Amino acid sequence: MKNNIETFKDIPGYEGIYRCSDLGRIINIKTGRVLKPFKDKFGHLKLDLYKEGDSKRMRVHALVMLTFVGPPPIDETSPTGFAFINHKDKSPANNTLSNLEYCSPQYNALYSLDCTIVKQYDLEWHLKDIYFGIVKAAKLNGADYRKIVECCEGKRDTYHNCHWCYA
Repeated sequence: MKNNIETFKDIPGYEGIYRCSDLGRIINIKTGRVLKPFKDKFGHLKLDLYKEGDSKRMRVHALVMLTFVGPPPIDETSPTGFAFINHKDKSPANNTLSNLEYCSPQYNALYSLDCTIVKQYDLEWHLKDIYFGIVKAAKLNGADYRKIVECCEGKRDTYHNCHWCYA
């Protein structure tokens, strides 16, 4: 049976001010109110946390991971120097703890490509195949996944004598 109990913990650095739940909800301890996040241009949920007169804009998924897993591991390959956070179901608004994981920037990029449906057409636009994952399509065709992405994004017309499109 699935545990339906929501667990709240104090957010590190905001102890006694804000609590975060494993379902991705943030509450103000003093008022007891659930904060209402907003979506950024990428669909990630953000909100402003206040402490001692200063505000800091935070992504909800980062608060969930910080609160329940700890700070992100150091990653030398990351532009920030720290690991990225992957949304396993590809929904940047689903910030449940079970949907989040720390990962490298490369894994995060490939993970999103591996869950993308892509169609392959011949040069006359007859459907040849449908693939569940750009990386998989590339491997099965002996192709470079980056070139397939370029086709799907309209940056090139064909690759490997085929047209490629997102489904």
